Formats: sequence, C-alpha cells, structure tokens
Amino acid sequence: MTDEGLESITEALKTNNKLRLLEMRKNKFTDQGVAKLAKVLKEDNTTLESLYLNANHALSDISAEVLADAVAARKGKLKFFGEGSSNGTLWQENEILVSTAVPTMSEFLCSSFLLLDFTVIMALRDAGGGGLSKSDSEGLSDEASLGLSEDEGVSWIEWFCRCKGNEYFVEVDEDYVFDDFNLTGLRDIVPYYEHALNVILDAEDEELDSGQLDSAKEDAIENAAQMLYGLIHARFLLTSRGMQAMLDKYSAFTYGLCPNADCEEAKQPVLPYGNDRPGQCGTKVYCPRCNEVYFPRSARLEVIDGAYFASSFCHMFLMAYPHLRPTSLALPFEPTVYGFKIHYSVRDGVRKQFKLRQQRLQEQQQKQRDEEEAELKSQQHAASV
Repeated sequence: MTDEGLESITEALKTNNKLRLLEMRKNKFTDQGVAKLAKVLKEDNTTLESLYLNANHALSDISAEVLADAVAARKGKLKFFGEGSSNGTLWQENEILVSTAVPTMSEFLCSSFLLLDFTVIMALRDAGGGGLSKSDSEGLSDEASLGLSEDEGVSWIEWFCRCKGNEYFVEVDEDYVFDDFNLTGLRDIVPYYEHALNVILDAEDEELDSGQLDSAKEDAIENAAQMLYGLIHARFLLTSRGMQAMLDKYSAFTYGLCPNADCEEAKQPVLPYGNDRPGQCGTKVYCPRCNEVYFPRSARLEVIDGAYFASSFCHMFLMAYPHLRPTSLALPFEPTVYGFKIHYSVRDGVRKQFKLRQQRLQEQQQKQRDEEEAELKSQQHAASV
C-alpha cells in the first residue's frame, strides 16, 4: 500500500468508515508508511483511541488485544508491552502468542479479519515505547500460537459469520452466491443490491472505493449487504451443503433446547424457524418432539429477521435426516386438582366463560371510546359556534 493509502486507512479509522476498512483489509503497508503510522500514533492519541474503539470492525483478535494495552499505556495505567502487562501479551519473531489473564478482556476481542499485519503491529508497539525481554518469550509452546500469518485474508462472509450474534448463521459458499439463478427475485427486495452484492463477494466497486459516499449511505449499503446475505442464507439452507452445515450446529445445540418441560428433560434440541417475507417477525425455534414453535431463549437469535431462516427449512431438514426425528413424542400436559384429572367438559366451560368475559370487556371499551368521541365532537361544535 502507498503512503496515500496508509493515510486513507488512518482517516477511515478516525471516521469509523467501516466499508472503507472492508475494502482495504487485505492490503499491505510499506516500510515508509509504517514509520509514518508510528509517528502519527506518537503525536495523535485520538488515532490510537479510534483504532481501539473500531477493533470489532477493523482489527483481528491480535490487534484488538495489542491496542487494548496501547490505550491503557497512553493513559499511564501500565507499561506498554513491558513487564507486568495486565493481559500478558507475548511477542515472538513472526507470530504473536496471547495469554489473556483478564476475563472481561474477551469482550474486546473480535473474530474478524486481520487488517494490520505483524509489521504494523510491531510499529504500534514501538510507538508506545516499550518491549518484552527475551526471557518473556522463552518456554512458549506452539499450541498457544494463534497461527495467524501476515498473508492470511478473511472473506466478508467469514467475517460476518464470526461476529458476535451471528454464530447462528452458516457460511454460504461463494460459488452459490456467484450463481445468479440462486439470487432470483432478490434485486427487487434488497436496496442498493449491486453494492451489497459487491460487499458480500469482496468485489471491486468504483463508487464505494472512491470514498466519496456519505456515512448515511455507507451504513445503508452495509445494512443492505447483511439483509442480502440473510435472504441468500435462507435459500442456501435448503441445499445439501447448507443442511450439512446446519447439522453440525443442531448437534452442538447452537439454537438451544426446547423449553417444554418434558422435552427439556430429554435434552431435545430445536431448529430455527421464521417467515418467508422479510420484516414480518423475528426468528423462532421449532421443536420436532412436541411439534410446537417457541420464542428462543437467546435474545440475539430472536432479533434476527425470521426471513433469514424462512419457514421451510425445519421440515426439509427432518426429511433429509429422518434419523433425527424423535422416537418418542412429548407427553401432553394434563391439568389436575388434588391428583384428579379435570374433565374436558369443565375445561370447555372455563374457556367459554373466559371468552364471554373478554367479549364483554371489549364491548365496554368500545362503548367508552364512542362516548368520548361523541363528547369531543360536541365540544368542537360548541367552540365553532
């Protein structure tokens, strides 16, 4: 990357330009550009703060951890990458070994792409003014290594599925997205369709790459990309590869257990269930044992648009894997009083009385509204006279 590109990415971090960061995530830095970035970090604390605050969108696990120490160092809380570092960040020649001692630090880690390569992170370390002694890196096992090389790149689809709250999605094959037949009809539903598709496929987009779009439109395109991916995701789930990916999540209880007391005791996992039209409802869960649909226990799953899973997947999944159908059904609930079952006629009578009470209440409310409207009209008429 040229020095102009480095300045562009620094400005993007300052202005929280997420799409610009996505477009530049695989680029490299020149030695001269690294030196300039180090100088900027020394002189401008705002840049460093911005890097840290944008970690979930712009940086990898490693750089988020590194910048956490950098920000703390700037505030005088600890020696930057020196002895006694709060999260025990350790450095080696071409890889970084991270040992997190603070449990809450995991909230700052992201599982997205590696924007800054090792050389740049070393420049950040030098900008903070510290370093590790040689003894700090001795005795480290290879198992502790994160194994991220500077040449490793992560696609937008991988980044999106690794974000917190998106673990319920599976990674759609890019070959599936490239096939226009699989996207039939989505152009009329998703705004900024072409831009959104370019974001998903990491394709070049002259308008986005120019950096001349305002932040409102960039946010709209990013939301459109997520919406487009969700609708593609619902179609991909009906393919053999999609069902195989969902089988792994179903076996790992990713979507939780059925809240029915009998099913919960049997540890019955549930499947995501939604609506075929976007914006109608959030995602629900379907239990194949009691054949009921429930609100999910996870709030993050509930806020996902139900159209991203649609209504056909659950039944297609059980048809594709018939051995997953429960051998025993859930026992229906039997109301009892002092151990005696309540006769169905009593239950029917209670239901009828409840419906009558509801009907009377609605009639009273409607009568009260009519009286208030009549009184308001009479007051308006008197005022006009």
